[in-house]
Amino acid sequence: MIEWMKAIVLLPVNVTVILPVLILWITKFKYNPPHFLQTVLGVFLLLVGLFLAIWTMVLFHKIGKGT
Repeated sequence: MIEWMKAIVLLPVNVTVILPVLILWITKFKYNPPHFLQTVLGVFLLLVGLFLAIWTMVLFHKIGKGT
């Protein structure tokens, strides 16, 4: 069970944390705070994405019976 969990967690952690940090470190990226409009747009897109993900799961559960 532990080996299976490590395999499931390893790829997402590498793709979402390790690789972006390495890319930013190698390119010597300098952080600039986003403008207000960029923040609002980002939050809006995040909420739309979460809504679509949850709605898809609900449809799988109700219509597809989990398949």
